[in-house]
Amino acid sequence: MECPSASGPRPTYPLSPDALRRVLLAAGVNARLAHRYAPSLAWAMDLAKVDTRDRVAHFLAQVLHESAGLLYTAEVWGPTRAQRRYEGRRDLGNVRPGDGYRYRGRDVLQVTGRDNYRQCTEWWQARGVDVDFEAEPDRLASEEFVGFGAAWYWATRGLNGLADRGDTRRDVARVTRRVNGGYNGLADRVRWFVRVGAALNRMA
Repeated sequence: MECPSASGPRPTYPLSPDALRRVLLAAGVNARLAHRYAPSLAWAMDLAKVDTRDRVAHFLAQVLHESAGLLYTAEVWGPTRAQRRYEGRRDLGNVRPGDGYRYRGRDVLQVTGRDNYRQCTEWWQARGVDVDFEAEPDRLASEEFVGFGAAWYWATRGLNGLADRGDTRRDVARVTRRVNGGYNGLADRVRWFVRVGAALNRMA
C-alpha cells in the first residue's frame, strides 16, 4: 500500500527555488526557514539529480527529519558521551586533536568526520564550486551552503536509486536505513514524506 498522499500529478523538475519554497511551506516548515534555505537547497538538489517526484519526496523527508524541519544545520553539542567518542575516530578521519568537535555533524543530513568533509569538498570542487569544507568546516552549516552536505551524501550513497523504487512505507524504511544505519525516527520520516507528497500534489 502506498503512503497516503504520496502519489499524484507531477510538477516540473528539478524544482526551482520558488517551487521548493512552496513545497516546504505546504509541508509545514517554518516560513522564515523555508525562505532562507530554499535557494541553496534547490541548487544542491539539482546537482545531486534529485529531479523526480519520488526523489524529492524521499530526500526532503530525510532532510526534514534530520534537521527538525530545517531548524538545525549543525549538531547540538553537549558534548554527550557519544559525541566525545568522535575524538580519535580514525574511521572518520579524526586523527588530530580536536577533530571530533571540529568535524561534528553539520548540514541537514549531519555530515560527520574529517574524511567526510574532505570527500564532500572534493565532490563539490569537481562540479566547479570553490569551497573547502575541510579547511573551513563551519561553512557547511552556513546559509550559503545548506543542502550541500546532504546532496553529496545522497548522490554518493546511491540514494536516488533507492528513491526510484517507489513510495511505500517500506521504501521510506529502505532509504532511512541507508541514511541512518537503522530505523531511528522512521515514523517521523514517513510523516514528512506524506506531507511533502501532499504538497507536491497541490502544486500541479
